[in-house]
Amino acid sequence: MTISFLLIFLALVVWAQVRFGSYGYALSYLRGSRLQMVPVARSLGRHPTSEIYQTSVTLRNHGSSPVAVVGASADCSCIGKLDLPRTVLPGKATTLPMTIRFGKEPGDWHQSITYLTDDPGQPTLRVELRAQVIEPSTRSLSQTETGR
Repeated sequence: MTISFLLIFLALVVWAQVRFGSYGYALSYLRGSRLQMVPVARSLGRHPTSEIYQTSVTLRNHGSSPVAVVGASADCSCIGKLDLPRTVLPGKATTLPMTIRFGKEPGDWHQSITYLTDDPGQPTLRVELRAQVIEPSTRSLSQTETGR
């Protein structure tokens, strides 16, 4: 019995890794979630104040019917150009690009985007964004290249 249990467990682990890329996403699927946002939290590194930056997240549809991403809301006005609406077919994924404008003050930057879908099981999907906003460099490129 122990060997059978071990083989079943091993098969589930392999299935979760191959199908979803992580055990956490597989558990979400088994609980009924059919949409997977990758990543759900993203560290964007260090960026100068007021910099405009482009990034994206991926939305995977593990369900059996199409899902439309119909809108989004952010907890600041610093996130724009979300390129919506967009439909994700069953078994497919789509990239959701976004344009970010970092804050005017140096320090930790934390924002989130909530995507709105037409899926009754998951009407919202949230992405957390983090970065370190730094002072812009005062040295020009030519000064850096010449070592002055």
